[in-house]
Amino acid sequence: MLFPTLSWNGPPEEPPRAVEMGIPDSVTLAALESGRESPWLNRFDTVVIDPGHGGRDPGAVGANGSRESDRNLEMALLVRDLLRVRDPGLEVLMTRESDEYVSLGSRTRLANSAMADLFVSIHCNAATNRSARGIETYFLSTARTDDARAVEMLENSVAGLDEVEAAPGDPLAFLLADMAQNIYQDRSSDLAMTIQRSLASRWTESPDRGVKQAGFYVLRGALMPSVLIEVGFISNPAEEQVLNSLDFRLGTAEAIVDAILSFSED
Repeated sequence: MLFPTLSWNGPPEEPPRAVEMGIPDSVTLAALESGRESPWLNRFDTVVIDPGHGGRDPGAVGANGSRESDRNLEMALLVRDLLRVRDPGLEVLMTRESDEYVSLGSRTRLANSAMADLFVSIHCNAATNRSARGIETYFLSTARTDDARAVEMLENSVAGLDEVEAAPGDPLAFLLADMAQNIYQDRSSDLAMTIQRSLASRWTESPDRGVKQAGFYVLRGALMPSVLIEVGFISNPAEEQVLNSLDFRLGTAEAIVDAILSFSED
C-alpha cells in the first residue's frame, strides 16, 4: 500500500458545537426502521458542501508546497457559488468557508442539523508513488482494494483527535448512523457514479479511476446520500500544477454542480 507523507502537526482543541436536529431523532428512527429515508428528504432543497481538511490540518502537501486544504476550499466555494446561481432556491451550506479546522464528526452533524439532502466532501488525493494520477469518487462502505484502504487511512488519519460520531452515551445516534448507511448506500453509490461520470467527461485526459468505496469517518453518521471526491493527486507534480490552475478548479466545480443538479432530478 502507498501512503503519502503529510505535513501536519495535529488539530487544535475545538470547542463543542451545539447542534439541534430540526426533526427529533425518534421521528428519524421511525422512518429508518420502516426502511424509509429520513423524513426531510421528500423534496430537494438543501446541500452541504464539505471542503476537506483546513486550519492546522492541511491534508496532503505537494512537492511544490501546495496545500490540499487550500485547493479543497477553493473548489468547494466555486461549487457553492455556482449552485446558488443555477438554482437560487437551493440552500447551499459549507462546513467551512475559511482556513479553519473542523472536526470530522461535526461536519456530518451540521448536515443532519440542516436536514440536508446531500453531503458532498471535496478532497485531493495523494500517494508516495508520485506518478499516481486521476480522479475517483467514493461512497461509504467497506474498502475492497489496497488503494481504497490507503486513501481511507489517509483521510481518517485525523480521527483519533476528533469526536468522530456521536458523543459517548448516545447509542441512538450510533444506531441511526448504522441504519442510514444501509439505507443510503445505493443512492450514495448512484450519486458517486453521477459525479464520477461528470468529472471524467470534463477531464478526458485525466485517468478515470472510477467509483470506489471506503470507510471514511467524515461520511459516517450522515442521514442522507453522501460521497467523497478525490479530484486529483496533489502528490503528482504535474497534477499539483493542474490543481493550482483556476481553469481546472472552475471546470471541476462546474462538473460537480452538473452532477448534483442531475441527481436532484432523478
